[in-house]
Amino acid sequence: MASDQQSYRRATNAALFGLGIQLLLSVLLGLTGLAAQAPALYVVAFHLFGGLSIWIVLALLYHQHRLERAEALETEQLARAQAQTAALFEEHGDDLQIARRRLNNLYKWGLAAVGAIVAVYLLTVGGIFLYHFVQAYKADKLIDLSYQEDVNRVAPFVPALFTFVLGFVAFIVARYEAGMTKVAEWQVLRGGAGYLMGNALIAVIAAIGLIGKQFGRPEVLMVVTLAIPIILLVLGAEVLLTFVLNAYRPRRPGEIPRPAFDSRILGLLTSPKSLAKALSDALNYQFGFEVSRSWFYQLLGKAITPLVAFALVVLILISSIAVVQPHERALRTRFGRIVEELGPGWHLKLPWPLEEAQTYPVGRVLQITVGSAKEGFKPNTAILWTNEHVVGTEDYLVTAPTPFAAPLNAEADEQPVDKRTADIGLVGLQLVVQYRIKNLTDYANQVDDPKLMLTRLSERELNRFLVTKDIDTIIGHQRVGAGDRLRQSIQHEADTAKLGLEVVFAGFMGIHPPSESDVASAFHQQIGALQDRQRTIEDAKKDAAETLAAVAGSHDQALNISRAIVDLETAQRRLADLTSNPGAKPDEIKARSAEVLAKEVEVERLLTNARGKAAELIYDARSYRWERAIGEIAKADRFNAELLAYHQSPQLYRTRLYLRALAEGITDTRKILIGSGELRSPLIRIDLTDVQSTLDSLMKTK
Repeated sequence: MASDQQSYRRATNAALFGLGIQLLLSVLLGLTGLAAQAPALYVVAFHLFGGLSIWIVLALLYHQHRLERAEALETEQLARAQAQTAALFEEHGDDLQIARRRLNNLYKWGLAAVGAIVAVYLLTVGGIFLYHFVQAYKADKLIDLSYQEDVNRVAPFVPALFTFVLGFVAFIVARYEAGMTKVAEWQVLRGGAGYLMGNALIAVIAAIGLIGKQFGRPEVLMVVTLAIPIILLVLGAEVLLTFVLNAYRPRRPGEIPRPAFDSRILGLLTSPKSLAKALSDALNYQFGFEVSRSWFYQLLGKAITPLVAFALVVLILISSIAVVQPHERALRTRFGRIVEELGPGWHLKLPWPLEEAQTYPVGRVLQITVGSAKEGFKPNTAILWTNEHVVGTEDYLVTAPTPFAAPLNAEADEQPVDKRTADIGLVGLQLVVQYRIKNLTDYANQVDDPKLMLTRLSERELNRFLVTKDIDTIIGHQRVGAGDRLRQSIQHEADTAKLGLEVVFAGFMGIHPPSESDVASAFHQQIGALQDRQRTIEDAKKDAAETLAAVAGSHDQALNISRAIVDLETAQRRLADLTSNPGAKPDEIKARSAEVLAKEVEVERLLTNARGKAAELIYDARSYRWERAIGEIAKADRFNAELLAYHQSPQLYRTRLYLRALAEGITDTRKILIGSGELRSPLIRIDLTDVQSTLDSLMKTK
């Protein structure tokens, strides 16, 4: 029996060792979580604290085993010494074996109670943290909550490395404790070893999440933060289910019960050989023969370790080389801190995770798109006002309301109406922003996601611009100039945030009013009316220009003549008003008269130099004037000459006028001469060779 006491003493020491390691890891990981402000580490620390009760009950159990063995040894020695004493022990053995009763109570109630406590603890802790993380996820704050950078001065890699080391220690201790369970008396240690193996697994998962944060993948840490409470809930549910089933499971005499906190899931990790055996049996069953005894399986089993080692060496060597493309620049970082900037080419560095080379497309123009179409446009679909051309639902942007236009027949002195059609307007559009990286250090250091930051800044500046412009202005004359204005404002905000980038272009794409209902059709009608109105105005301007050019030779010349005539009429009215005033001074009248004369000279000069119909009429009038004047003068001179001739010889003057009138009267008339003499009847001779004969003249035919 001495050997039994020694065995249980070793089991007790192993339980106390596991308790110490569990407590030490809990404290260290809790402090790491506080220092790193990482909620994922909080959950791991709480999980570690939950295993203390398991090691305590295991230490008490094996200590009670040792006491029970000592008590049994003493009873056996006393029984050998006196037969009477032996009879006494046979009659009252149950009353005197206190250690055995306590041991039975520990098996019956202690292990079950600890199993229930562990189940409730895991479900409570997992539920509280999961609820808290889900609420943060709904509020879009889980990424910030996972690792609070504003209060951290160390890179996520440092707590990740420390957590991984603690998880590795938990794994080694768990494997040591699991190895002791090969002895039948120590099998209950499997529950503590399995729980500690679960601690190691969750710690490694948390370290992976922190490493993902270190390498610019915050979503990995976010997923890990949500996954760890779910793992606790699954383990707690398994322990609770096992506790309920153990309450109804019949027990055989002398059987060592398996406590509820001894997880079957974690048992696969503490006994990988059983898992490998299960896999081998599954393969043998699927293929119909023992694959595990084939030469390939045996060769693979022998060479797996060298192959894995060779693969690790190759991966380390590959991670020591950084390749930078011609259009890229890279930042070499050591534990998250920038060491230097690398240009295009091949570069050597320390292997991952000691150093990392993050490349950036510095030589390329990058592009983002913000606006109402969150999911982009449909492929092979025209962007029209009246069709659905976006993927999903289009979230229209708010614009300033459209003011009422002043009536066309409004008087010139009336004030424009500033009434509004609605409180806001809606428009669908996309803003394309193209940029390039100007300062790589600022681009990589200021924010986690510069592209997302630029997107948010562009959305804010776009909304600021739209609320000051109505939709007609945006669609119309300010569409082109708005892009440059937005580019300048986005560049200013990017410089203020020190993003280290240069905005090279900003422009609108796919501007349209809301396509629902008949809004777009109404806009089409309005635009058609505006186009008709503008066309009428332009036609009137064209007719005016043609008329003015036809009248005065050119549009500008006609306007100059018109202004000169208006100035002349104004000067004439002023002169008339001044002349009608009895108190007017002669000098003022003389000055006004000179002004009118100067205006008349200017109008005359402009008319003289003008071309077109006005000049033609003026020149025709002048020609007619001179022709009529000279003709009348000539008539007067001729009359005076004829009058002088009449006074010299009145009879001759009258005879000459008579003969002149007779000659003019018979010039175009056919004449027949009849001579007088002996012939009593006239002889009419007709020249038939003449086309127009005398007969035709007599008969009045052509």
